[in-house]
Amino acid sequence: MTEASVRYIGFARLKDGLLLASQKGKKAPSPSKIEDTVSRVLASGNLTSGQRLSITVDKVIGTLHIMTTSSDAVLGVFSESVPRRAAFEVLESTSAFVKDQVSPELVTAATKEGELNRFCKDHFKETCSRNENLGSNKMSKIGVKIEEVKMVVEQNINRVLQNAEDLEAVETKSEILRQDAAQFQRRGENIKRALWWRNFKLKCIIALLVIVVLCYIFVPIIAKM
Repeated sequence: MTEASVRYIGFARLKDGLLLASQKGKKAPSPSKIEDTVSRVLASGNLTSGQRLSITVDKVIGTLHIMTTSSDAVLGVFSESVPRRAAFEVLESTSAFVKDQVSPELVTAATKEGELNRFCKDHFKETCSRNENLGSNKMSKIGVKIEEVKMVVEQNINRVLQNAEDLEAVETKSEILRQDAAQFQRRGENIKRALWWRNFKLKCIIALLVIVVLCYIFVPIIAKM
């Protein structure tokens, strides 16, 4: 049996992850595991506006691709042989259909899972059937390899950028420490100068007292002589 390229299509509200409409492909492997994976991702609270995420679940289920807007998320589970770009083309088409058929008011007012199936389910079912062999040809498999290489390159670039940010943070902290050290040194010099003046004044006072005492003792003696 030929493996299903599109195994699941779903549409969810972004703010709380409520799954509003969904459809499994006819040849989808482990449907319950696919639904469980989708539910856990939507309930995680990690989805934000403007994302394009790809999560490889395993070789049996395939890869979960997610595309989000400011209000909703369209997602699909595809076989690993489907190139990432092809998967997101399907999701873009699905998102355009949803926006045309489902008003923002309906999305906001929905209260239970599957509430908007009546608007989307037939189209989702047709999408799964129409793209059943999306990843079966050689060009698609080559596309998968290209996408994998691109993802590795993107990850490496992100690591380089992260390292650059970390280095910049270290340099900033070093500069702050240097400034703090210079300020501490200035304060130390000011304290040292203030202590010197205080000791000098104290010595002057003591010397003056000694002179006064000596004058008190010797002046009468000198006067008698």
